[in-house]
Amino acid sequence: MAIVQTAVNVTPSTTELVSAANMKGKKYIRIVNISDTVVDVKIGADAVAAQGLRITANGGVFELNSGTGFGANAVNAIHASTGNKAVSVFSI
Repeated sequence: MAIVQTAVNVTPSTTELVSAANMKGKKYIRIVNISDTVVDVKIGADAVAAQGLRITANGGVFELNSGTGFGANAVNAIHASTGNKAVSVFSI
């Protein structure tokens, strides 16, 4: 099974980090916030600023493994600042 790394620009509106179709069969997801702004994440729903799972700025990490039951739900993110903010998504 290959490790896939993708850089994604998160916008001030909901951004899909990993689509539901791409989540199917995944064993592990790791999201690293490489921006200077907090990023909020929701699984299976549109992300809302200041709600859901918070990934701190400058290296904050969020991990999911198949034992958490994330299933085939999309992973979405948002931030409350201006412009695009970068995260790095690793998946297996």
